[in-house]
Amino acid sequence: MLKPLKQFFCDTCGQLIENPEDGYVEWISLFQDNGTVLSKDFRIVHHQPKSPYTHIPSGCYNHDSKIGRSDLDLKTFLQYKHQYIFSFLNRGFLQDPNGELPSEIEDYAAFVNFCRRVTIPYYEEARFYFDEALGDPCFNSCNEIRLFHEDILKSIINTFSE
Repeated sequence: MLKPLKQFFCDTCGQLIENPEDGYVEWISLFQDNGTVLSKDFRIVHHQPKSPYTHIPSGCYNHDSKIGRSDLDLKTFLQYKHQYIFSFLNRGFLQDPNGELPSEIEDYAAFVNFCRRVTIPYYEEARFYFDEALGDPCFNSCNEIRLFHEDILKSIINTFSE
């Protein structure tokens, strides 16, 4: 079982990121003509020196040469994850004192999945078994809140990872 909120699977290579120091969070932030910021494509990847893609200069980074590229080391992101997540949803009174420039998320389902990965223990590993779990009577009766409880997620991992 993964160390919850310490180990993640890389969104590029699919391999394990052993510890937060070996990972990066990357996303795209685009300033719109109306002053809003559109954020999208949140990913957890290997930090370039730890990437198994040694033959590619950018390693596992996907947004390396894209317009609006933003990133942060995974360790710092996890330390301040709530502050970062809230800043994607609302720029805050320092940058937008009148509340006139809302932040926008391009794909809320993908953003929520990313947020669950960095905030809910055991979600990172259990998410790979959700299709199987929802076909199982032990789990398919869970509602959208209970399914993400730690005990349920650990049970999903223990049941389906074998």
